[in-house]
Amino acid sequence: MRPLLSHLYLLCALCLIVNAQRFVRFVSTDGKEYTGDAILPPDTLDASKSTKAKIIQGDILGDFTITDQVKPIQKLLSPLPSERVRTVRCVGFNYAAHDNETGQPIPGWPILFYKPFTALNTPSDPIPVTAGYQTQGNFTSTMDYETELVVIIKKEAFNISDDEALDHVLGYSVGHDVSHRGWQIDRGGEPQPQFSMGKGADGWAPWGPAIVSTSIIRDPQTLNIWTKVNGETRQNDTTANMIFGVKHLVSFFSMGITLLPGDVIFTGTPSGVNLGKADPVWLVDGDVVEVGLENVGTSANHMNRVTQGRPSQTQRTRRTRNESDTDDDNRDHEGDEEDGELAAGRSDAEQFRKANDLVRLALFYEQKRLPLRREEISKKILGQNSRAFNLIFGLAQDTLRKVFGLELAELQTRASLEAEAGGEDRNATGIRKKVLHPALIEHAALTDEKILEEEAAEVPFDDDDDEDDSYTHYYGSLISWSSADQLNALGIMHTILALILVSGRVITDGELRAHLKRLGLTQTASITLNAQATVPTQSVEVYLSMLLRQGYLDRVQVGDAKNGGKKGGKRARMTQADEENGATYEWRWGSRAQAEVGEKAIAQFIAEFMVGEPDEDDDDAGRPRQDVGSKLERMAQGIERAAGGQLSDIR
Repeated sequence: MRPLLSHLYLLCALCLIVNAQRFVRFVSTDGKEYTGDAILPPDTLDASKSTKAKIIQGDILGDFTITDQVKPIQKLLSPLPSERVRTVRCVGFNYAAHDNETGQPIPGWPILFYKPFTALNTPSDPIPVTAGYQTQGNFTSTMDYETELVVIIKKEAFNISDDEALDHVLGYSVGHDVSHRGWQIDRGGEPQPQFSMGKGADGWAPWGPAIVSTSIIRDPQTLNIWTKVNGETRQNDTTANMIFGVKHLVSFFSMGITLLPGDVIFTGTPSGVNLGKADPVWLVDGDVVEVGLENVGTSANHMNRVTQGRPSQTQRTRRTRNESDTDDDNRDHEGDEEDGELAAGRSDAEQFRKANDLVRLALFYEQKRLPLRREEISKKILGQNSRAFNLIFGLAQDTLRKVFGLELAELQTRASLEAEAGGEDRNATGIRKKVLHPALIEHAALTDEKILEEEAAEVPFDDDDDEDDSYTHYYGSLISWSSADQLNALGIMHTILALILVSGRVITDGELRAHLKRLGLTQTASITLNAQATVPTQSVEVYLSMLLRQGYLDRVQVGDAKNGGKKGGKRARMTQADEENGATYEWRWGSRAQAEVGEKAIAQFIAEFMVGEPDEDDDDAGRPRQDVGSKLERMAQGIERAAGGQLSDIR
């Protein structure tokens, strides 16, 4: 069993976190909201033209994985939900030509103002202009446009230098700083304009269509930026003309004020706005304003004169309605108001209390190695406020990742996994935990001489040492393999998963038990557990029942009369009467194995175990050493053929 156990940590390392290219948040054709890596159509770099994306699991502001699952995009949302954005910083007069056209002096340092996060809008929804901003009496509605490069912060920044700044940036987007010059200037008073009233109304900061990572846009000061109104170009410039570049803005704003993950910075607009023109053409109801940024894409929104309040973006995106349905947004009034209050931050204490309750509930279920179902969360945490699920879930997720190294993600039923294998859309029904980042596991598993010495000093000395190998082993690593988990049991589980996989993803009960018997694991054989377990040993039969209960394995009765004798009958628990009644059973992977291990990881594990480590003596008789990499590749291909089709990753 030792060679098998030595490879177990590699299962985690195979779940590599890949850097996304173009983060998008969208509603798919199934009516659900997803975060994904946009798949660009040929001959365009505009993410707004994407019709599908690879689904991302995890948090794009922390640890995430790009999966192979592709979903169609029905509607693009703002790249981050409004409740994930802590602060919206904006920069005024950051292009010299814009300063000249408006009669402003070139500033000696960045001019900062803020917008509330309720100003954030999607890259396609209407821009609402309420009564206070419309023409009334001698007060004219002087609505103006401003296209801007938007910077998204990925990790905390405090008093950092210009050289450190881009290390704290997730990526870039394009935004529209909608402005009402009457409120900004005419009613602003002296000596300073009233930026907040002139620019901070709900929906007056559309942005998107994606966050393009710094791995693609390495230099944000080389991008073309433009605005079109009803198809006519009004602004056309380059970010190279910014007075204060992105590096300096991020550094400057961190001077005594912490920048947090999810903060966004609108970096100022180039020349071409209406303000300062002799004959301005102000925006009116129905005008379509398109703002664009090279290598990012476009955001196109139309001006919409409204007579009543606009629901928050959180409410609108969770409803997953088309734009034509906006007149019906006042339905379900009470539930929407309650959710809106949560999203707007009016009940922060209640939000975090519920989130902490969810963290405790998740840890309780994880200790028992049982899946936590969504209905349990709704019943025990949310009560009647089920509309707040995404918000509370996100807050709890953040705590679990940062404090406990755990992650909650959706878990599927056997039926949904089979539907996906057949090309149908999957239907997630539960929640599971995810391992620590593979890099942390690999680092924590390294041998440290000091730890090894301390562990060795704690081993009781016994002169009567014999060949007994039952004593505790020490490895000198942060992860104490001898006491942290039941590694014998884990090794057996992964062996069972490997047997099922190479048997075509399905193995009969008799075949599985025959294989286990060859390995010395009969029904009555004992699996040795460590000192932390409640019992010292566990029989194979009890262990298999536990794996069924925890969702790592699935055992299905075949030929059940109620199912017409078809394969894939009802799911069955193990009973003593199984052999007596002549029932036939098949073993398959459970949904938790699909979610936490993945077929590709098991295939890699099998290949490495079969090929083994390279031997220094392979070069005898002058023959070159065989390429271990090619051996592994051929072995993996053979496993894929034995499985009967393409292997899936964690899903």
